[in-house]
Amino acid sequence: MDFELVQKQIGMMNLMAVGARTFVSDSEARSLMFQVGSKRGLLEKVIVTLEPSDLYSVRYVAMRKKDYSVTAEETVDFVHAEALGSTVRKLCDRA
Repeated sequence: MDFELVQKQIGMMNLMAVGARTFVSDSEARSLMFQVGSKRGLLEKVIVTLEPSDLYSVRYVAMRKKDYSVTAEETVDFVHAEALGSTVRKLCDRA
């Protein structure tokens, strides 16, 4: 999996809009994880995984920094490359 290609498919403007940083890739799991958001006391991550069907699974997880308890979690499966950016933005658009 080419992680730079995944970042391009998400789009630089989408990554900037969600405050994406600290990218970590796992070639064995075929996934890319990055931190998003900037809410005080909250750690927010997005995990993009390339599934065997050549579609993506996008998972958003938010947890408290204090005890790492999960406060929000949502997964969108069967995401086409063209919809990757809008899916990431939709998952990260939380009030």
